[in-house]
Amino acid sequence: MELEFEEIDLQSPELSAEVSPADHQRLLEIFDESNRRLNHFLQHKVLSYQKEEMAITIFPIASFIVARVGRQIVGYAAYFGNYLIGIFVSDSFSHSGMELRLLEKVKQDLDEELETILFMKNSMMLELYLEEGFNISACRSCWRRNEITVTLTHG
Repeated sequence: MELEFEEIDLQSPELSAEVSPADHQRLLEIFDESNRRLNHFLQHKVLSYQKEEMAITIFPIASFIVARVGRQIVGYAAYFGNYLIGIFVSDSFSHSGMELRLLEKVKQDLDEELETILFMKNSMMLELYLEEGFNISACRSCWRRNEITVTLTHG
C-alpha cells in the first residue's frame, strides 16, 4: 500500500485533467467524514452548511495536495495562497499519521508563512499544529455557538 501525493487545482485544466467526477465527489465525502469526526461538537445544520460552503465557495478557488493509495483518494490538504483551509482524511486513514504527512507536504511545497483557523475544541488538529511549530496568533469567541476559534501561524 504505497501512498502518493499529487497537486490538483479544480480550475486548472492542466492540473485537473486526471480528476474525475468521482474524485471530486470523493473530496467532498472526505471533507464531510473528517469534519464530522473532528468537529463532532457542532450542530448537524452547521456541519451541513460547512459541507455546502466547501463545495460551492471553497472548491472553485482552492488548490489541493491529494494523498492517494492506488487510484483512491484517502486524504487531502486544501489551501488558498498561504491560507491552509484544512487537512481532511477519510475515516479509514484517520489516526494513521496521514494528517501529519499532509501537513509536512504542505509546509514543504509552499515554503512560506502559513495561516489556518480551527475550533479550539478540535483538540486533535490543534495539538498537531502546535507540535509542528505553529503558534496561536489570535483567539475569537463566537457567543452564539459558545465556540472559540484559534488562528495559527507558521513560518
